[in-house]
Amino acid sequence: MKPLREIESELRKDAMPIVARALSERRQDETRLQKLEKIAASGDDPEAREEAGSLAEELEKQKLPVLPQLIVDDSTAEKLAIILSEQGARIASMSCGC
Repeated sequence: MKPLREIESELRKDAMPIVARALSERRQDETRLQKLEKIAASGDDPEAREEAGSLAEELEKQKLPVLPQLIVDDSTAEKLAIILSEQGARIASMSCGC
């Protein structure tokens, strides 16, 4: 199990900047959406309303990035299903038996 943990650690380290950037861009888009919604709510700008709707749809379709995970232990079936979905249906469920 130790080699898998080491590989997982390297994968996570390599993915951290990519995930951080994607999450930052997501937060920026969410802030932009809030501003557009305020403008659209005033009723003065139909373009802001359309842009807010388009951006909301785009954000809903985006998959939030996650750090790679190769191994889980002591997980509920529900949590394991979530992890499997996030990790592209690939995960090892192991415990050390300690």
